[in-house]
Amino acid sequence: ETQRDRIKRIQEEEAKVMSTRKEWLDNMNAVAEGSLPPALTQEVDAMGREQQHTMLMRVENKILKGDSIDELIKRLPQEAIDGLSRYLRTKLGLEIPTSLQQKKPLSKDEEEKSVWQKKVEDENDSDTVEYNFAKKAAKLFGVELQNRYLFALDH
Repeated sequence: ETQRDRIKRIQEEEAKVMSTRKEWLDNMNAVAEGSLPPALTQEVDAMGREQQHTMLMRVENKILKGDSIDELIKRLPQEAIDGLSRYLRTKLGLEIPTSLQQKKPLSKDEEEKSVWQKKVEDENDSDTVEYNFAKKAAKLFGVELQNRYLFALDH
């Protein structure tokens, strides 16, 4: 029977480890997507209204006081911090500023249209025939190049 107990205990420990890993993955995926991790959502829900308001002010203004909220501010990407601010504002019934409103991801068709529009705008910028490609190269690389053999960049 001790063998069975040992096997049962090992299986329980493995189940705990797997559930912890699953929670970590869910949290990391949420952060990567720019949304609020489920563990953080649970913690915020457990807070009182005054604590939520204080946390919102600290997160939005990036006020550091040497506690766990500092770690959130330092480690989370800006998209996740914005998601936390949005979540806290909705919990508190506050208006969400336009700077924090979540941008909708573009569909493939919209991405292609925007890329095509950028190409058309770039072509319209150069209505005249230009034989000196230094301006195009400077625009392309963001650095002004002092080389007269830039014709190779066009071909």
